[in-house]
Amino acid sequence: MRTIERISASGILLIGDPHVSSRRPGRRRDDDFVETVLGKLAAALKVAEANRLVPIILGDLLDAGDDNDIRMLTQVTRVLRSCWCTPWYLVGNHTLTIGRRSIHKELSDGHVLTLLAESGTLRLLGGDGDPDLLVETPTGDILVGGVCWGREIPSVAGDAWTTTKADIRLLTTHHDLSFPGRVIPGAIPLPRVTGIDLIVNGHVHDTRKPVPVGQTTFFNPGNITRMSIDLETHVPSVFSLIPGREDALDEFLSHVLPYGLRRHVIEHVAEVFDHTGRRIDATEPPLIMERPESSFVNLLRQEAELPRTEDGSVFMEEMQAVFDDLDVDPRIREMLKGLLVQEGDTSGRA
Repeated sequence: MRTIERISASGILLIGDPHVSSRRPGRRRDDDFVETVLGKLAAALKVAEANRLVPIILGDLLDAGDDNDIRMLTQVTRVLRSCWCTPWYLVGNHTLTIGRRSIHKELSDGHVLTLLAESGTLRLLGGDGDPDLLVETPTGDILVGGVCWGREIPSVAGDAWTTTKADIRLLTTHHDLSFPGRVIPGAIPLPRVTGIDLIVNGHVHDTRKPVPVGQTTFFNPGNITRMSIDLETHVPSVFSLIPGREDALDEFLSHVLPYGLRRHVIEHVAEVFDHTGRRIDATEPPLIMERPESSFVNLLRQEAELPRTEDGSVFMEEMQAVFDDLDVDPRIREMLKGLLVQEGDTSGRA
């Protein structure tokens, strides 16, 4: 059984996936995406500083596990070290990528997160479901553990949870969990977990209402960075957890948050995405006066009119829409996506 670290604080600050990247993603219009995201992370850590909260990042600090842009990493280090205590981190799927699509099972020396952890810039939660941290507050203690990407959420909390005195037992996860709201294909139904009071999930990008399952409540805070245009209305926020605080209604969810959780909205630009060339389904199909052109040919013809991106995601978005329209075989989809990814990788990435 590993040693559980103890920290005296007022509570915890839960921070959804930042997705820092040296390349501006998709349709975002930021002049400097690194500065935008790190500005949000810095704002989150200021909330932690002002309220003496232990920050816990719920995964995907970096959008690519091997993004080694020196300017970006210098700024990431500076921001993380600005907090009153070292932030804790749960390994997510983007943390484990090498190249655009290859996800490894474990951290290696080739992953940037290993460098940040070895340098003491952040602390890693074990990710195996056992507790790592006891936050001792004047109003009660919070016992914290995590289950990282790719590992199964246990159905019963282990001995380390039951033998350690705590007022709130918090398990962090980074999974495709099936919260009410937008449907995620292949999402895991919320499991029953005996011995855990609160499960807070990263990975799912928008804020979801808390859901009780047995004696456990599941909550998904959502990312502090909106990575895709379908999340334009998402309100980037972090959430503080302070034992003993009364529950209160969250104005954005129109729902009471459990365990006294409170939202802290991070300053952001509401309309940050470029809508140019986005596919909109017509209310009525137009009359076909001549032989219709291939959808793929038409997409390639229109590609020059789409917003130019550094990661090719807008073209991928349009191609996915064509796939859906034509009900393309999944094997062909993956083959064409793979070709696009390989082409993108040959252009070079810091």
